[in-house]
Amino acid sequence: MYLIDGKQFKLKDLTLEDEEKISKITGKATFSNGLNLSSADLITLLKLVLEPANEKEKIEKVNFAKCTQKTYVTVLKDFFSQKIKEQSDLINYFKELKMNADMRSGNMTG
Repeated sequence: MYLIDGKQFKLKDLTLEDEEKISKITGKATFSNGLNLSSADLITLLKLVLEPANEKEKIEKVNFAKCTQKTYVTVLKDFFSQKIKEQSDLINYFKELKMNADMRSGNMTG
């Protein structure tokens, strides 16, 4: 849970549309000394990756500019860690599928 502007948030299950918007934002980021994004981009990113913990809350009524550095860094760290784990899980799944197919066909090359 993340506290922003007095309200609790959690990472949300992203849609393909969300993923596309996030890709456009992070695609223009530089990672040489951390994630260098403008405040406007950071706010947009927070709005895309978070949802209110209380479903009755309206995300539009939250002032994300009040988000502390510690909180947004934690959100981004958790978000990117989750993305890396999901991608890794998918890669491992495809490797396992290939290995099983190779075993069935008698082809044991890696």
